[in-house]
Amino acid sequence: MIKKALLIIDMLNDFIRENGKLYIGDSGGKIISPIQKELVKFSKEKNSVFYICDCHRPNDKEFN
Repeated sequence: MIKKALLIIDMLNDFIRENGKLYIGDSGGKIISPIQKELVKFSKEKNSVFYICDCHRPNDKEFN
């Protein structure tokens, strides 16, 4: 039996919301619906879903 897993990587407000510190622009919002569809599909099929997010320290270069 083959098991499937969905990895959702860096789906963070800071990237996809206009007021986010690392906002990536309008393209960020375009990924929400496709990811939601896959999430529903994987959940119905009782597959594993993993959320992976990195972290930053307040003095990281991304914030300065």
